[in-house]
Amino acid sequence: VNLLFCGQLIRRKGFDLLLEAFKKLLEDESLGDDIELTVVGAGELEYLLEEISDNARSRIHHMGFLQPGELSGIFARADIFVLPSRYDGWGVVVNQAIAAQLAIVTTDAVGAAEYVSEENGYIVPSEDVDALVNAIKQLILNQDAWPAIRKFNAALTERISPEYGARRIFEFLKKVNTDR
Repeated sequence: VNLLFCGQLIRRKGFDLLLEAFKKLLEDESLGDDIELTVVGAGELEYLLEEISDNARSRIHHMGFLQPGELSGIFARADIFVLPSRYDGWGVVVNQAIAAQLAIVTTDAVGAAEYVSEENGYIVPSEDVDALVNAIKQLILNQDAWPAIRKFNAALTERISPEYGARRIFEFLKKVNTDR
């Protein structure tokens, strides 16, 4: 199971919380040994990658900063997207995770969490590492739900696309103009 984090490695984005949760997931024998974490980004908390155990470090693939055009392949290889932000006005990476049809775990402090529901993931309280661990664990243990998550996200992608938004604005303006 490939978990994916994409963002700045800073406190506000909860990167430290993610590493703490990842260590707990690795200690959970019910999950087996088949968990890895892909980290895309750079920032002031990058040093935390050196302070974790060799076992945890061996399961983390730190890609560093990547240009937006390089992200689609990374998202395509992931299974679960995790954004444990302490605050995020929107969090466009959630939109990218939806478009990649990934299961999503994020916090109630992320604006884009409005697109996350029981159909495609979990919203956990900000700063709650145990809730983060439990949400990720539920998705790992219920992989039979992943096809339904992919299908839900495929439909959701259409509804949150810029083209859909532009069509709705056009239809609204057309209706306003004909109602005069």
